[in-house]
Amino acid sequence: MQTEFGRTDRGETVQKIALQKGALSVDILTLGAVLHSVRLAGVKHDLSIGQGSVTDYQGDMRYHGSLIAPVANRISGARAVIAGQTHRFE
Repeated sequence: MQTEFGRTDRGETVQKIALQKGALSVDILTLGAVLHSVRLAGVKHDLSIGQGSVTDYQGDMRYHGSLIAPVANRISGARAVIAGQTHRFE
């Protein structure tokens, strides 16, 4: 399911995409693929530290929950070799 989460300071709409498989559910924001929420059935609290508004993600927490950050500097020359196959990127 996809819902509007808010707007950036530039007026861009940020969507929240909810995914679920079995007992696990996650919410991902379209603001740089931010992992916003992770929930497990039977656990009363969220397993992540998501923020309540887009503004929170544009300040000091701008990289919090970002899915791309851990691998961004590992891709050079706009290509990566995965399982022996070269993948090219824009």
